[in-house]
Amino acid sequence: MEQVSIIMPVYNSEIYLWESLRSVLNQTYKNIEVILINDGSTDSTLDIITSLAREDKRIVNYTTQGNKGVAQSRLTGLQMAKGSYIYFLDSDDFLDERAIERLINAKGNNLVTVGKMVNATKYEKQEFIGNDEPKIYRKKRTKLFKKRSILHALIQKEILIDEIDKLVVDARHFSDLSYIARVIEQTSEIVYVSSSIYYKRLRNDPLNHPSLMQEDMLSKLQSYLTMMSVLKDRYSSKLKVKKYLDHQFLNYYRKSIVTYLKKQNQSEEIFELLVKISNCFEEKALQNKSIILKREFKPILQNNYLKYTKIMNAHNTLRDIKRAGRSKHYLYTFLYRNVFIKIQMDDKLILFESFLGKNYSDSPKYIYEELLNCEADYKYVWIFNEVGKEISGNAKQVKRFSLRYYYYLAKAKYWVSNSRIPKRFDKREGNIYLQTWHGTPLKNLVFDMRDVHSANPHYKRDFYIQSRRWDYLISPNQYSSDIFRRAFMFDKKMLEIGYPRNDVLYKKNNEDEINKLKRKMQLPLDKKVILYAPTWRDDQFYEAGKYKFNLELDLNKVRKELSEEYVVVLRMHYFIANQLDLSEYKDFAFDFSKYDDISELYLISDLLITDYSSVFFDYANLRRPILFFTYDLENYRDKLRGFYINMETDLPGPLLYNTDGIVRSIHSIDDISKKFNKKYNEFYRKFCSWDDGHAAEKTIKEVFN
Repeated sequence: MEQVSIIMPVYNSEIYLWESLRSVLNQTYKNIEVILINDGSTDSTLDIITSLAREDKRIVNYTTQGNKGVAQSRLTGLQMAKGSYIYFLDSDDFLDERAIERLINAKGNNLVTVGKMVNATKYEKQEFIGNDEPKIYRKKRTKLFKKRSILHALIQKEILIDEIDKLVVDARHFSDLSYIARVIEQTSEIVYVSSSIYYKRLRNDPLNHPSLMQEDMLSKLQSYLTMMSVLKDRYSSKLKVKKYLDHQFLNYYRKSIVTYLKKQNQSEEIFELLVKISNCFEEKALQNKSIILKREFKPILQNNYLKYTKIMNAHNTLRDIKRAGRSKHYLYTFLYRNVFIKIQMDDKLILFESFLGKNYSDSPKYIYEELLNCEADYKYVWIFNEVGKEISGNAKQVKRFSLRYYYYLAKAKYWVSNSRIPKRFDKREGNIYLQTWHGTPLKNLVFDMRDVHSANPHYKRDFYIQSRRWDYLISPNQYSSDIFRRAFMFDKKMLEIGYPRNDVLYKKNNEDEINKLKRKMQLPLDKKVILYAPTWRDDQFYEAGKYKFNLELDLNKVRKELSEEYVVVLRMHYFIANQLDLSEYKDFAFDFSKYDDISELYLISDLLITDYSSVFFDYANLRRPILFFTYDLENYRDKLRGFYINMETDLPGPLLYNTDGIVRSIHSIDDISKKFNKKYNEFYRKFCSWDDGHAAEKTIKEVFN
């Protein structure tokens, strides 16, 4: 049984290292050595390695002095390796338990065998579905390396060791290319095994925990171009390698370099590197490429920078126009960036949006209505998914993502929103963005989250880009201020004034106003109201921004036990896409998920049932009973999000795990209230003391006057 040396460079990998190593040590193919090159880690990485090395003698630990980089670490591991075959693994990735075994079984007499790479955001066992037959690549073997990665390749050690000086070590990025070039040079065929699975972890925190591929784009470009220049020189007489490098270079130029040059101003520095590579570039590689690409490369080959910039500017404009013709989205974005933001800004225009255009509600609504009350000298635009809503005042209603939406975003001096505005909308100089946010945080937010399990793996990156535009952020309490600063990386003006959306809970908390609202909602005046307002689950979704929800509350049982005294109002989170069918619960259960203003639902309700939604922080302003239906607490807390507060000890109401517990608690709601009275008062002081019914007034004085 041939030994496989698995080489893993490790640097500050405490978050994922244990999972990665567990997947290696649990391989069904046992004759492995695991060479861990601890590249000067400053966290607890070394402790994890030392602990696991005591338990499994197959682990070989080597610690470098200082951070040398992946290329040097791999070379160090290669020189230490005792196995007949080499296999490289990144310290945050993980393997299917039969990954190595399937590569070994398929290799035959071949020097290199590769498997399938799959993107993943979390470590969990997955079943292989597909064809288990190995496939041999000869003429098209370079296609196996189109992603420029040497990971998940079982390589006979001799082909790397024999001419080890061909492996480039003084490069932080793209060092894989030097291994790929060597493999292409030494092989005539490569075996591909689709049943051998390597899980490439998608790092969803590109700021605090970036992968190499997420680091600064300029340094990546410089590193790539330098690496290509070195390899083109070293393999100048190797036709197959040169062809692969030329193909890679053109692809990278088209997909990365052009995009970067369009956005940045360091084009002269990049141009010099492009010229250097072009000196050993085969012009015939351009034969089947587009006219645009050929025109761009001509001044590179001529070393004519001025001509290159003129052509690039013309081509970028042409690309934008072509892109604009593909859809309204691209056309409107083009108009926004090239026409609308050049129109004079209106200093008296305020644009409002609540929950991505779904509602006339929340803090934007109450700031707007306070502006109307004080007869402020402003014009107003409200953004809705469907215009024609019944709103106060004479604000112009604009459909979200219509052409007028793009126009008014560019025209308005002020943006007021409680969620995020898409990142394609560049903020103009002088534009002021008031972010009201939409709740006191219970669940871990953005950069306090270890992993993102939602439909958007780029959630953290996108959030960071979007939140850099915020000029003001409203905070409801000191607890939230501390979290917002850290979790949003927010360093601008925090308005510590309470939530404007909670003003109504103080101004209209009386019988006349409540009955008026009940009549408006067509709810019985002689019944108490139970409000059930759950949140979404990050791992249950149809697509980004559209989540599934399974109703675990047994409405039949609730109706049987409580319908004499109560009715139930259900309010799903605005991210939940599937509609509830309550037709069999007529006159008892009512779906108010599309009702604009949840604050009004708070007012008409006598008690709240929720789970991990932050609604209870606002509801506590009313000092009414709160029950927590936490049937999946362990999964939500330990796997999906995690919480800022201790759910077992800090809440102003009981944790309940089934419908029977809910029903019993409602039957004895007075006893529950007495039991939790002291804790409720402590909770109120911590989370509600800034709310006083005047937050909207304070916001206007700070931002608009």
